[in-house]
Amino acid sequence: MKKEIGVLIYNDQHDILIQKRSANKRSYPNRWALLHGHVEAGETVEVAAVRECKEELGIEVELSELHPFTTIENSETHATYYFYVRCNKNEADFILQEEELSQVKWCSINDVIDMIKNHGETIVYKEDKIELFQSFQKKLEQLK
Repeated sequence: MKKEIGVLIYNDQHDILIQKRSANKRSYPNRWALLHGHVEAGETVEVAAVRECKEELGIEVELSELHPFTTIENSETHATYYFYVRCNKNEADFILQEEELSQVKWCSINDVIDMIKNHGETIVYKEDKIELFQSFQKKLEQLK
């Protein structure tokens, strides 16, 4: 099975970090998304999530700081493993992997859901992912 990871990065204000994909990306250029990446051969999904945080955003995440959230099987051959991690950096403090990303911003989950519903051309996700964000919003309420 092909494995990918997604990381929901949140701060103490319960905003989540979204990142704008680079203009030269083959799929979904210039669209907002969560941190996503592929799991490499011989790598666990947790190690892949930590690696992607470092590569794409320049943040050091310990395995103990990474929490499993949900797994979405996109097909019989493809699954995305979602994790969450807390981070309180300012947007300007992230070190972006420029071939992957052009920008990051903190955003309320409600704003992300609004982007999906009303501005589909600006974000990677379709309406079937709204439930992912709503369930993470509930998780954040439990973490207060």
